[in-house]
Amino acid sequence: SDSFLVGAPPLHRRPHGIAPIGTPIASEPHARAVAMPLSCAGGRRPGALGGLRMQSSDPQWYAFQGYNLGKWTGTAIHIDPNSGEYAQPYVVRKYSLDVNEVKTKEGSDAGVEKMESEASETLPALECSKTIISDDDFDATADGAYSLDRREVKVADTSTTASLLIELSLPMSDNERVRCELVYDANSELSLIILREEIRLNPTPSTKGAEKSSGSKISAKIGDKK
Repeated sequence: SDSFLVGAPPLHRRPHGIAPIGTPIASEPHARAVAMPLSCAGGRRPGALGGLRMQSSDPQWYAFQGYNLGKWTGTAIHIDPNSGEYAQPYVVRKYSLDVNEVKTKEGSDAGVEKMESEASETLPALECSKTIISDDDFDATADGAYSLDRREVKVADTSTTASLLIELSLPMSDNERVRCELVYDANSELSLIILREEIRLNPTPSTKGAEKSSGSKISAKIGDKK
């Protein structure tokens, strides 16, 4: 059954370097309302308005590939950035992810992420996908953390089309990661925050049990007790 959200998570503190909620983004192609907690060798190429190209020789692609490919299961909650309260659909969305490597027509490496969720008491079934390709604004670090910008995309479980969606993903252990999606509206204002906690399915023998869970579960913050 659905886990309904009561109250609000502790959003009164924000990580160092994050701009205050509601800060509009600038008009430049790569302007960010947040300071990315990622540092990539070489940084962005000046003038690369189409984003970093993930060629087969790109170490950032291999950093992403080495940690993030495979099957995951996750939970998501939506937060209103203005009030700090939960936003529609007001329940915890449980879903599964399958992230696979593909080749573009140009022969570059890319990733396809498919998300699926069965219908629940209050939510319809969900099936959507996204492709991380060479013209995305993409950064990754050796531990598998990454940031990704997407523009004019439909936001799952909402009626919103984001003018800009900034995705930040941080590994918490060998088999657990946390993602934050910052959704900007047509006025370039932060309109929604989506928090995702994801656990790897079928971990390899080399990682299975290698690290303890971080214990930093979204469900623990919202009282979703099993």
